[in-house]
Amino acid sequence: MENLEESRLVKDTNLETVNNAEMNKIATEQFGLVNIQKIVPVTGGIINETFFLDADDQKFVLQRLHKMFNAQSVADRVVVSDFLKQKGWNVPQYANAQTGQKFATDIAGRICTLYSFIPGTTVSDVESMSESQSLQAGRVLRRFHDDLEGFSYTPTFKIEGFRDVKYHAELLQSMLPKMENDARNLSQQVLNALTSLDYLQGDTQQVIHGDPKIANFVCNAEGEPFSIIDFDTLMLGSRFIDIGDLLRSLSTTGNETSAVTTNRRADAALHGYYNQGFAHMQEKRFSKKAYEARKLISLDLCSMFLIDIINDSYFNWDASQYSSRAAHNFARASHQWNTYEKLV
Repeated sequence: MENLEESRLVKDTNLETVNNAEMNKIATEQFGLVNIQKIVPVTGGIINETFFLDADDQKFVLQRLHKMFNAQSVADRVVVSDFLKQKGWNVPQYANAQTGQKFATDIAGRICTLYSFIPGTTVSDVESMSESQSLQAGRVLRRFHDDLEGFSYTPTFKIEGFRDVKYHAELLQSMLPKMENDARNLSQQVLNALTSLDYLQGDTQQVIHGDPKIANFVCNAEGEPFSIIDFDTLMLGSRFIDIGDLLRSLSTTGNETSAVTTNRRADAALHGYYNQGFAHMQEKRFSKKAYEARKLISLDLCSMFLIDIINDSYFNWDASQYSSRAAHNFARASHQWNTYEKLV
């Protein structure tokens, strides 16, 4: 476990980021912050650029969003955050810009948001997590889903194809002729594996998180998860999409390109989620479907990394470790495939 305020700071990395001075200007001129004592970039995300701020005797998070996000995506986050706040959740609350909107734009037209910092820790080393902490993560996700069940809101923004396995499979198939041998061979393996899995499209739909990997949980001083952050990917979908992603993130240790696989923490989280039952499903059937979803999400992530080898635009990449975004994406895709193989 690491302190959320001091961990994930950019140290010796060349991830594509804007500089502190530009973000400082956005914070002061567009969000009206006056006395900024500290502004520090953070690592960990592979889509947005994130900064911690100490300003006006408060702590904030300032994000410069990926170019695919628009004002509608911010509106979704605000609506769901406000709803969860009413339900008793400690979740980020979005600040108004000088325009009165919940976002600002930088000189490139990119959306920037400022929201309250949630004190706590995040998980940087999954291997350090106990079964008790994993079980609590499952309980938090269950409460998140239960509180949003029946919430009469449909997110207005959706990343094209996000968590749509069929969409990614068809897109990946179309890109095979453009790929080098290694990427093409891996892509074909992924496509073959996907034919045996349930895409979850027939499940009951509700508002879900979309990306509840364990790194998006906030923990208390004892390391027990109590909340979820990063609402970039809110969507209507099956609960099992979220469950599968949490299990996937708990099943590997190491970094995004090399890891070993274990079921111990995933089993605990699944037990925490199931608790007193779920949708009239026996726990054995529930567990089987959840673990199938874990495999599905691993393959879907693998597909996304492989697709971005050709598109070369979606994921941030580490220029200190890789020669190109494509090389970094191939390493990520290989890791997801290796994870899938160990989960079969």
